[in-house]
Amino acid sequence: MDSLFNYLLNYMNNILSNSVLLSIIAILISYTFIKYKSGSSFSIAYKFLIIFLGNTKNKDDLINEIVDIEKFNFQFNTRAISIKQKESFELWIRKYELDFRLISKLKRNFNIDYLKIKKIKIYKPILLFISLLVIFILLFEAIIIASKDAGLVSINKSEWFWLSEKEATEYNFLYINKKDWVITPESCKKTDRIMTSLSKEAINNICLFFNSPKSKSYIENLIKEQRISFIILSIILLLGIYYLYNILKSLSAAYESRIMVYNKIKKYRYRHRNKTL
Repeated sequence: MDSLFNYLLNYMNNILSNSVLLSIIAILISYTFIKYKSGSSFSIAYKFLIIFLGNTKNKDDLINEIVDIEKFNFQFNTRAISIKQKESFELWIRKYELDFRLISKLKRNFNIDYLKIKKIKIYKPILLFISLLVIFILLFEAIIIASKDAGLVSINKSEWFWLSEKEATEYNFLYINKKDWVITPESCKKTDRIMTSLSKEAINNICLFFNSPKSKSYIENLIKEQRISFIILSIILLLGIYYLYNILKSLSAAYESRIMVYNKIKKYRYRHRNKTL
């Protein structure tokens, strides 16, 4: 049977060999990234307009201001909607000599209207950390299932177990319980000695499966479908981890930024007070 690595390699090769599909994916990713960073897709559409109609803009056009605002939003991860907000932000950074790299990580935790950083409530990072931990556990289990050379099945709503051509074994979440039961074609000769929590009907069905000529093709198809499903689930969980991690990083930046801004303003006032004395 093919390994999980071979499956992933084949999928990647299929995508990379299709230049049209690869180009479409690259364009969509670039578009989404720019739109997310700048707050809208106006500047992208405007650049396409210039390509087709030529550059007909005047120096004082409103459209130039909009493009400048989007470029500013892209660079500083802000949500400015006017030149006034942009200029106020730049003056604020220069006046107090603030760390713009730290400020640019704030995203939605920064109010550009009032140049204020949101105060982070303690429950938010705790909830995020718990959510990340849960998703990490689910991801680990999804990877285990995707890489297993056995199908995860249940008979008549009984407990879940691993089934392969050679044996059926107990399924344990994250291998917490290591006392697994095992059913093999040999043990099926004496079903009364099989010690499991499965019903007699389930045990008989497993033993019938071992003797079926279709068992090999059934298991191969089951493992293939299982791997595809759990690879997709793993990717979704990874995206969830990435999203929550970015939120957590933004909250951490907000906490650090509040301290940094407080110290910088305090330092600025102290310097100017000494100059007046």
